[in-house]
Amino acid sequence: MIAAPSILELIDPMLTAEQRALQDTVRTLCARTADRDLVRAWDEEGRFPEEIWKALADSELLGLPLPEEFDGQGAGLLETTLVMEELARHSVAAAFAFLITVCFGGLTIDRSGTPEQRAWFLPRIARGEIRLSGAFTEPGGGSDLFALRTSAVRDGADFVLNGQKTYITSAQVADHLVLLARTSREERRSDGLTVFLVPTTAPGLEVRPLRPLGLRSTGTNEVFLDDVRVSADQVLGEVGNGWRVLVPMLNKERILAGAWALGNGWAALDDAIAYAGQREAFGRPIGANQVIQHYVADAAIALESARQLLYEASRLQDAGDPAAARFSMMAKVAATEAGFAASHAGMRILGGQGYLMETPMQRYFRDAHVALLGPSTNEVSKSFVARSLGMPRDRPAG
Repeated sequence: MIAAPSILELIDPMLTAEQRALQDTVRTLCARTADRDLVRAWDEEGRFPEEIWKALADSELLGLPLPEEFDGQGAGLLETTLVMEELARHSVAAAFAFLITVCFGGLTIDRSGTPEQRAWFLPRIARGEIRLSGAFTEPGGGSDLFALRTSAVRDGADFVLNGQKTYITSAQVADHLVLLARTSREERRSDGLTVFLVPTTAPGLEVRPLRPLGLRSTGTNEVFLDDVRVSADQVLGEVGNGWRVLVPMLNKERILAGAWALGNGWAALDDAIAYAGQREAFGRPIGANQVIQHYVADAAIALESARQLLYEASRLQDAGDPAAARFSMMAKVAATEAGFAASHAGMRILGGQGYLMETPMQRYFRDAHVALLGPSTNEVSKSFVARSLGMPRDRPAG
Protein backbone atom coordinates (compact mmCIF):
# COMPACT_ATOMS: atom_id res chain seq x y z
CA MET A 1 0.00 0.00 0.00
CA ILE A 2 1.34 3.44 -0.92
CA ALA A 3 0.97 5.83 1.98
CA ALA A 4 -0.84 9.10 1.36
CA PRO A 5 0.73 12.35 2.56
CA SER A 6 0.15 12.35 6.28
CA ILE A 7 -2.49 14.57 7.79
CA LEU A 8 -0.01 15.16 10.59
CA GLU A 9 2.20 17.02 8.13
CA LEU A 10 -0.32 19.85 7.99
CA ILE A 11 1.17 22.81 9.86
CA ASP A 12 -0.48 23.67 13.16
CA PRO A 13 -0.17 27.47 13.40
CA MET A 14 -0.08 27.28 17.20
CA LEU A 15 3.17 25.28 17.27
CA THR A 16 6.56 26.95 17.29
CA ALA A 17 9.29 26.18 14.77
CA GLU A 18 11.13 24.24 17.50
CA GLN A 19 8.06 22.12 18.25
CA ARG A 20 7.57 21.32 14.57
CA ALA A 21 11.24 20.39 14.34
CA LEU A 22 10.73 18.02 17.26
CA GLN A 23 7.87 16.35 15.39
CA ASP A 24 10.10 15.99 12.33
CA THR A 25 12.88 14.46 14.42
CA VAL A 26 10.58 11.79 15.83
CA ARG A 27 9.02 11.16 12.42
CA THR A 28 12.43 10.60 10.86
CA LEU A 29 13.57 8.36 13.72
CA CYS A 30 10.43 6.22 13.44
CA ALA A 31 10.74 5.91 9.68
CA ARG A 32 14.25 4.56 10.20
CA THR A 33 13.65 2.22 13.16
CA ALA A 34 9.94 1.32 13.13
CA ASP A 35 8.97 0.34 9.59
CA ARG A 36 5.71 -1.52 9.03
CA ASP A 37 7.23 -4.98 8.86
CA LEU A 38 9.07 -4.50 12.15
CA VAL A 39 6.05 -3.05 13.95
CA ARG A 40 3.97 -5.97 12.70
CA ALA A 41 6.59 -8.41 14.00
CA TRP A 42 6.58 -6.76 17.43
CA ASP A 43 2.82 -7.22 17.61
CA GLU A 44 2.66 -10.77 16.28
CA GLU A 45 5.53 -12.00 18.45
CA GLY A 46 4.52 -10.05 21.55
CA ARG A 47 8.02 -8.59 21.56
CA PHE A 48 9.07 -5.36 23.27
CA PRO A 49 10.19 -2.73 20.69
CA GLU A 50 13.88 -2.88 21.55
CA GLU A 51 15.03 -1.35 18.28
CA ILE A 52 13.15 1.91 18.66
CA TRP A 53 13.80 2.03 22.41
CA LYS A 54 17.54 2.04 21.68
CA ALA A 55 17.08 4.68 18.99
CA LEU A 56 15.13 6.90 21.40
CA ALA A 57 17.93 6.56 23.94
CA ASP A 58 20.65 7.27 21.38
CA SER A 59 18.80 10.39 20.20
CA GLU A 60 18.38 11.57 23.84
CA LEU A 61 14.60 11.68 23.46
CA LEU A 62 14.12 9.47 26.53
CA GLY A 63 15.28 12.43 28.57
CA LEU A 64 12.96 14.92 26.88
CA PRO A 65 10.75 15.86 29.89
CA LEU A 66 13.39 15.15 32.57
CA PRO A 67 15.54 17.86 34.22
CA GLU A 68 18.73 18.91 32.47
CA GLU A 69 20.76 18.23 35.63
CA PHE A 70 19.92 14.54 35.21
CA ASP A 71 20.76 14.21 31.50
CA GLY A 72 17.31 15.41 30.43
CA GLN A 73 16.14 18.28 28.26
CA GLY A 74 13.59 19.88 30.59
CA ALA A 75 10.84 20.01 27.95
CA GLY A 76 7.23 20.75 28.85
CA LEU A 77 4.16 18.55 28.59
CA LEU A 78 3.17 19.97 25.20
CA GLU A 79 6.47 18.85 23.67
CA THR A 80 6.06 15.45 25.32
CA THR A 81 2.54 15.22 23.92
CA LEU A 82 3.85 15.92 20.42
CA VAL A 83 6.40 13.12 20.76
CA MET A 84 3.79 10.68 22.05
CA GLU A 85 1.41 11.47 19.20
CA GLU A 86 4.08 11.00 16.54
CA LEU A 87 5.46 7.82 18.10
CA ALA A 88 1.98 6.29 18.22
CA ARG A 89 1.34 7.15 14.60
CA HIS A 90 4.12 4.69 13.77
CA SER A 91 3.92 2.32 16.73
CA VAL A 92 1.66 2.38 19.76
CA ALA A 93 4.14 0.01 21.39
CA ALA A 94 6.89 2.63 21.14
CA ALA A 95 4.59 5.32 22.51
CA PHE A 96 3.51 3.16 25.43
CA ALA A 97 7.09 2.25 26.30
CA PHE A 98 7.92 5.96 26.36
CA LEU A 99 4.83 6.78 28.42
CA ILE A 100 5.31 4.16 31.14
CA THR A 101 9.01 4.59 31.86
CA VAL A 102 9.80 8.19 30.95
CA CYS A 103 6.57 10.04 31.62
CA PHE A 104 4.82 8.17 34.37
CA GLY A 105 7.85 6.71 36.12
CA GLY A 106 10.40 9.42 35.48
CA LEU A 107 8.20 12.45 36.07
CA THR A 108 6.69 10.97 39.24
CA ILE A 109 10.15 10.26 40.66
CA ASP A 110 11.31 13.73 39.64
CA ARG A 111 8.46 15.39 41.50
CA SER A 112 8.26 13.22 44.62
CA GLY A 113 11.59 11.43 44.90
CA THR A 114 14.34 12.09 47.40
CA PRO A 115 17.56 13.65 46.07
CA GLU A 116 19.12 10.19 46.14
CA GLN A 117 16.22 8.61 44.23
CA ARG A 118 16.25 11.35 41.60
CA ALA A 119 20.01 11.12 41.16
CA TRP A 120 19.91 7.35 40.74
CA PHE A 121 16.80 6.85 38.60
CA LEU A 122 16.55 9.88 36.33
CA PRO A 123 19.89 9.69 34.49
CA ARG A 124 19.42 5.96 33.96
CA ILE A 125 15.95 6.55 32.52
CA ALA A 126 17.28 9.28 30.22
CA ARG A 127 20.03 6.97 28.96
CA GLY A 128 17.64 4.05 28.42
CA GLU A 129 19.43 1.89 30.97
CA ILE A 130 16.38 1.01 33.07
CA ARG A 131 12.65 0.58 32.52
CA LEU A 132 9.77 1.12 34.89
CA SER A 133 6.17 0.02 35.12
CA GLY A 134 3.23 1.33 37.14
CA ALA A 135 1.48 -1.22 39.35
CA PHE A 136 -1.80 0.15 40.70
CA THR A 137 -4.81 -1.74 39.34
CA GLU A 138 -6.07 -4.81 41.20
CA PRO A 139 -8.50 -7.57 40.19
CA GLY A 140 -11.35 -6.24 42.34
CA GLY A 141 -10.60 -2.55 42.00
CA GLY A 142 -10.39 -1.40 38.40
CA SER A 143 -10.84 2.37 38.28
CA ASP A 144 -11.42 2.44 42.05
CA LEU A 145 -7.79 2.65 43.19
CA PHE A 146 -8.90 3.17 46.80
CA ALA A 147 -10.28 -0.38 46.88
CA LEU A 148 -6.80 -1.88 46.68
CA ARG A 149 -5.94 -4.79 48.96
CA THR A 150 -2.19 -4.96 48.46
CA SER A 151 -0.71 -4.29 51.90
CA ALA A 152 2.63 -2.99 53.08
CA VAL A 153 3.37 -3.74 56.74
CA ARG A 154 6.24 -2.09 58.58
CA ASP A 155 8.85 -4.52 59.87
CA GLY A 156 11.76 -2.66 61.44
CA ALA A 157 13.52 -0.66 58.76
CA ASP A 158 11.63 -2.49 56.00
CA PHE A 159 8.13 -2.94 54.61
CA VAL A 160 6.70 -6.33 53.69
CA LEU A 161 4.34 -6.31 50.69
CA ASN A 162 1.60 -8.82 49.93
CA GLY A 163 -1.07 -8.69 47.25
CA GLN A 164 -1.85 -8.90 43.57
CA LYS A 165 -1.87 -6.40 40.69
CA THR A 166 -3.38 -6.87 37.24
CA TYR A 167 -3.26 -5.26 33.77
CA ILE A 168 0.31 -4.14 34.49
CA THR A 169 1.91 -2.89 31.28
CA SER A 170 5.54 -3.84 30.51
CA ALA A 171 6.14 -5.44 33.91
CA GLN A 172 7.86 -8.31 32.08
CA VAL A 173 10.69 -6.01 30.96
CA ALA A 174 10.67 -3.53 33.86
CA ASP A 175 13.51 -3.16 36.34
CA HIS A 176 11.31 -1.46 38.93
CA LEU A 177 7.60 -1.15 39.65
CA VAL A 178 6.09 2.11 40.84
CA LEU A 179 3.66 0.29 43.10
CA LEU A 180 0.78 1.48 45.25
CA ALA A 181 0.00 -0.34 48.51
CA ARG A 182 -2.03 0.34 51.63
CA THR A 183 0.03 0.98 54.75
CA SER A 184 -2.87 1.88 57.05
CA ARG A 185 -6.65 2.10 57.22
CA GLU A 186 -7.91 5.64 57.58
CA GLU A 187 -11.30 7.33 57.61
CA ARG A 188 -10.67 8.78 54.17
CA ARG A 189 -10.07 6.00 51.66
CA SER A 190 -7.45 8.10 49.85
CA ASP A 191 -5.34 8.26 53.02
CA GLY A 192 -3.06 5.49 54.18
CA LEU A 193 -1.70 4.71 50.70
CA THR A 194 2.01 4.59 49.95
CA VAL A 195 4.01 4.39 46.71
CA PHE A 196 7.04 2.08 46.57
CA LEU A 197 9.84 1.64 44.03
CA VAL A 198 10.01 -2.15 43.96
CA PRO A 199 12.74 -4.02 42.05
CA THR A 200 11.22 -6.74 39.88
CA THR A 201 14.05 -9.03 41.01
CA ALA A 202 12.90 -8.86 44.64
CA PRO A 203 12.33 -12.32 46.19
CA GLY A 204 8.63 -13.14 46.35
CA LEU A 205 7.67 -10.99 43.34
CA GLU A 206 6.31 -12.88 40.34
CA VAL A 207 5.21 -11.52 36.95
CA ARG A 208 2.77 -13.62 34.92
CA PRO A 209 1.82 -12.66 31.35
CA LEU A 210 -1.78 -12.13 30.25
CA ARG A 211 -3.06 -12.37 26.67
CA PRO A 212 -4.53 -8.97 25.68
CA LEU A 213 -6.45 -8.18 22.52
CA GLY A 214 -4.19 -5.22 21.76
CA LEU A 215 -0.90 -3.71 22.91
CA ARG A 216 0.67 -7.13 22.49
CA SER A 217 4.25 -5.95 22.15
CA THR A 218 4.27 -3.86 25.32
CA GLY A 219 3.03 -6.79 27.39
CA THR A 220 0.17 -6.99 29.88
CA ASN A 221 0.72 -8.85 33.12
CA GLU A 222 -0.37 -9.90 36.55
CA VAL A 223 2.01 -9.24 39.43
CA PHE A 224 1.99 -11.31 42.61
CA LEU A 225 3.68 -10.19 45.83
CA ASP A 226 4.36 -12.80 48.51
CA ASP A 227 6.21 -11.31 51.48
CA VAL A 228 8.21 -9.00 49.24
CA ARG A 229 10.59 -7.03 51.44
CA VAL A 230 11.60 -3.48 50.53
CA SER A 231 13.56 -0.95 52.53
CA ALA A 232 12.16 2.35 53.75
CA ASP A 233 14.37 4.25 51.28
CA GLN A 234 12.31 2.68 48.49
CA VAL A 235 9.24 4.68 49.54
CA LEU A 236 8.41 7.37 46.97
CA GLY A 237 7.12 10.44 48.78
CA GLU A 238 5.77 10.19 52.31
CA VAL A 239 4.34 7.08 53.92
CA GLY A 240 0.54 7.31 53.86
CA ASN A 241 0.49 10.09 51.27
CA GLY A 242 0.71 7.98 48.14
CA TRP A 243 -2.41 9.45 46.60
CA ARG A 244 -0.82 12.90 46.70
CA VAL A 245 2.21 11.45 44.94
CA LEU A 246 0.10 10.09 42.09
CA VAL A 247 -2.47 12.84 41.52
CA PRO A 248 -0.12 15.37 39.83
CA MET A 249 0.91 12.74 37.32
CA LEU A 250 -2.57 11.40 36.63
CA ASN A 251 -3.63 14.55 34.76
CA LYS A 252 -0.50 14.32 32.62
CA GLU A 253 -1.03 10.60 32.07
CA ARG A 254 -4.55 11.22 30.77
CA ILE A 255 -3.29 13.81 28.30
CA LEU A 256 -0.52 11.48 27.12
CA ALA A 257 -2.96 8.58 26.81
CA GLY A 258 -5.03 10.85 24.59
CA ALA A 259 -1.90 11.64 22.57
CA TRP A 260 -1.09 8.03 21.76
CA ALA A 261 -4.75 7.32 20.96
CA LEU A 262 -4.73 10.31 18.64
CA GLY A 263 -1.58 9.15 16.86
CA ASN A 264 -3.07 5.70 16.40
CA GLY A 265 -6.20 7.30 14.94
CA TRP A 266 -4.21 9.41 12.49
CA ALA A 267 -2.38 6.27 11.34
CA ALA A 268 -5.69 4.53 10.72
CA LEU A 269 -7.04 7.49 8.78
CA ASP A 270 -3.85 7.82 6.72
CA ASP A 271 -4.12 4.19 5.67
CA ALA A 272 -7.84 4.45 4.97
CA ILE A 273 -7.34 7.48 2.70
CA ALA A 274 -4.54 5.74 0.81
CA TYR A 275 -6.63 2.61 0.33
CA ALA A 276 -9.72 4.51 -0.76
CA GLY A 277 -7.71 6.28 -3.45
CA GLN A 278 -6.34 3.02 -4.88
CA ARG A 279 -9.14 0.49 -4.47
CA GLU A 280 -11.47 0.52 -7.46
CA ALA A 281 -15.00 -0.81 -7.66
CA PHE A 282 -17.46 -0.35 -10.50
CA GLY A 283 -14.89 1.52 -12.55
CA ARG A 284 -13.80 4.18 -10.08
CA PRO A 285 -11.91 4.54 -6.77
CA ILE A 286 -14.11 3.81 -3.79
CA GLY A 287 -12.96 7.14 -2.38
CA ALA A 288 -15.18 8.83 -4.95
CA ASN A 289 -18.25 7.49 -3.14
CA GLN A 290 -19.89 9.98 -0.83
CA VAL A 291 -20.29 7.51 2.01
CA ILE A 292 -16.52 6.84 2.05
CA GLN A 293 -15.80 10.56 1.90
CA HIS A 294 -18.07 11.11 4.89
CA TYR A 295 -16.31 8.39 6.86
CA VAL A 296 -13.02 10.18 6.20
CA ALA A 297 -14.40 13.66 6.89
CA ASP A 298 -16.06 12.65 10.16
CA ALA A 299 -12.88 10.98 11.38
CA ALA A 300 -10.69 13.93 10.40
CA ILE A 301 -13.00 16.46 12.07
CA ALA A 302 -13.09 14.47 15.32
CA LEU A 303 -9.33 13.90 15.34
CA GLU A 304 -8.45 17.51 14.62
CA SER A 305 -10.93 18.80 17.22
CA ALA A 306 -9.49 16.41 19.80
CA ARG A 307 -5.94 17.42 18.90
CA GLN A 308 -6.64 21.09 19.59
CA LEU A 309 -8.24 20.24 22.95
CA LEU A 310 -5.31 17.98 23.79
CA TYR A 311 -2.74 20.66 23.01
CA GLU A 312 -4.68 23.21 25.04
CA ALA A 313 -4.84 20.81 28.00
CA SER A 314 -1.07 20.37 27.72
CA ARG A 315 -0.51 24.13 27.73
CA LEU A 316 -2.76 24.57 30.78
CA GLN A 317 -0.90 21.80 32.60
CA ASP A 318 2.44 23.42 31.80
CA ALA A 319 1.13 26.74 33.08
CA GLY A 320 -0.17 25.23 36.31
CA ASP A 321 -3.69 26.44 35.55
CA PRO A 322 -6.39 25.03 37.91
CA ALA A 323 -8.53 24.22 34.86
CA ALA A 324 -5.91 21.68 33.72
CA ALA A 325 -7.59 18.80 35.58
CA ARG A 326 -10.93 19.27 33.82
CA PHE A 327 -9.29 19.88 30.46
CA SER A 328 -7.13 16.77 30.80
CA MET A 329 -10.23 14.65 31.35
CA MET A 330 -12.06 16.29 28.46
CA ALA A 331 -9.06 15.89 26.16
CA LYS A 332 -8.56 12.25 27.13
CA VAL A 333 -12.19 11.41 26.33
CA ALA A 334 -12.24 13.38 23.08
CA ALA A 335 -8.94 11.98 21.78
CA THR A 336 -9.58 8.35 22.70
CA GLU A 337 -13.10 8.37 21.28
CA ALA A 338 -11.87 10.06 18.10
CA GLY A 339 -9.01 7.59 17.78
CA PHE A 340 -11.33 4.64 18.19
CA ALA A 341 -13.85 6.07 15.72
CA ALA A 342 -11.10 6.60 13.14
CA SER A 343 -9.92 3.01 13.45
CA HIS A 344 -13.51 1.78 13.17
CA ALA A 345 -14.04 3.92 10.05
CA GLY A 346 -10.81 2.50 8.66
CA MET A 347 -12.05 -1.05 9.18
CA ARG A 348 -15.24 -0.25 7.26
CA ILE A 349 -13.40 1.49 4.43
CA LEU A 350 -10.94 -1.38 3.97
CA GLY A 351 -13.70 -3.98 4.28
CA GLY A 352 -12.34 -7.51 4.09
CA GLN A 353 -8.79 -6.20 3.68
CA GLY A 354 -8.97 -4.53 7.08
CA TYR A 355 -10.14 -7.76 8.68
CA LEU A 356 -6.93 -9.55 7.70
CA MET A 357 -4.07 -9.83 10.17
CA GLU A 358 -1.71 -9.02 7.30
CA THR A 359 -2.78 -5.37 7.26
CA PRO A 360 -2.14 -2.79 10.04
CA MET A 361 -5.78 -1.64 10.23
CA GLN A 362 -6.83 -4.51 12.48
CA ARG A 363 -3.98 -3.60 14.86
CA TYR A 364 -5.07 0.05 14.97
CA PHE A 365 -8.58 -1.16 15.79
CA ARG A 366 -7.42 -3.55 18.53
CA ASP A 367 -5.06 -1.05 20.14
CA ALA A 368 -7.65 1.75 20.08
CA HIS A 369 -9.89 -0.09 22.54
CA VAL A 370 -7.32 0.10 25.32
CA ALA A 371 -7.37 3.90 25.39
CA LEU A 372 -11.10 3.90 26.17
CA LEU A 373 -10.41 1.97 29.39
CA GLY A 374 -7.36 3.60 30.95
CA PRO A 375 -5.77 5.30 32.77
CA SER A 376 -9.38 5.88 33.83
CA THR A 377 -12.39 4.79 31.83
CA ASN A 378 -14.06 7.42 29.73
CA GLU A 379 -17.19 6.99 31.82
CA VAL A 380 -15.27 7.88 34.99
CA SER A 381 -13.65 10.81 33.19
CA LYS A 382 -17.02 12.16 32.06
CA SER A 383 -18.33 11.99 35.61
CA PHE A 384 -15.34 14.03 36.79
CA VAL A 385 -15.99 16.64 34.11
CA ALA A 386 -19.64 16.87 35.10
CA ARG A 387 -18.79 17.30 38.80
CA SER A 388 -16.22 19.98 37.96
CA LEU A 389 -19.06 21.87 36.29
CA GLY A 390 -21.18 21.78 39.42
CA MET A 391 -23.09 18.51 39.09
CA PRO A 392 -23.63 16.54 42.34
CA ARG A 393 -21.37 13.63 43.24
CA ASP A 394 -22.60 10.12 42.50
CA ARG A 395 -20.63 8.59 45.40
CA PRO A 396 -18.98 9.63 48.67
CA ALA A 397 -15.74 11.58 48.45
CA GLY A 398 -12.44 9.61 48.66
